[in-house]
Amino acid sequence: MSYGEIWSTIIVAEYLKQKFQYGDWCDIRENLLTDDRYRDANVLWSESAKRIKSIFDFSKERIYVTQAL
Repeated sequence: MSYGEIWSTIIVAEYLKQKFQYGDWCDIRENLLTDDRYRDANVLWSESAKRIKSIFDFSKERIYVTQAL
């Protein structure tokens, strides 16, 4: 993940908060798990889905901004 993508998602999330009073940034790198195939990793969807569901609460926040896969 490049730092440019991280910074740009933080900026967009902050803009949404300032402009519309909603939006939250989440660092997906801490919750999206992959296997150990260097430069050709596959997402471990089952475990990743459990982690992601635990951090995204759409009853509290309308929009979450995060990095792309």
